[in-house]
Amino acid sequence: VKSLPLFKGCDESFLSSVTRAIKPVTLLKGWYIFRKGEDANEMYFIREGEVEVCSEDGKIVFVTLRSGAFFGEIAILQNCTRTASVRASKTSDLCFLTREDFSSLCASYPSVDAQIKQTVEERLAADRKREEA
Repeated sequence: VKSLPLFKGCDESFLSSVTRAIKPVTLLKGWYIFRKGEDANEMYFIREGEVEVCSEDGKIVFVTLRSGAFFGEIAILQNCTRTASVRASKTSDLCFLTREDFSSLCASYPSVDAQIKQTVEERLAADRKREEA
């Protein structure tokens, strides 16, 4: 958890809370984590590996995310369905937080909540720009 850029500089009690809440998952190359339009119940952190944020049919790759990146937070915070599909572009080790755990952590640690919300706004702006193109 300490190695994830989102959590750098966070206090030990927060890191302990995150460590207790996150759950590991390994995905093989080509496996979809989720698809656009699905219900959102988790957000993900890449411990090792690489995933592609892509179009619903998987033909267009919008961005490749690598170790230390996080994704899936938009649908969690906006209480909507997934805004894109995400698949592993190589075997990847991820961790995930459930919506309930994520909400609880954000309520307890406002500075992290603010940082995540800023990232969400940036990603939503990029989504809108992509849809207009």
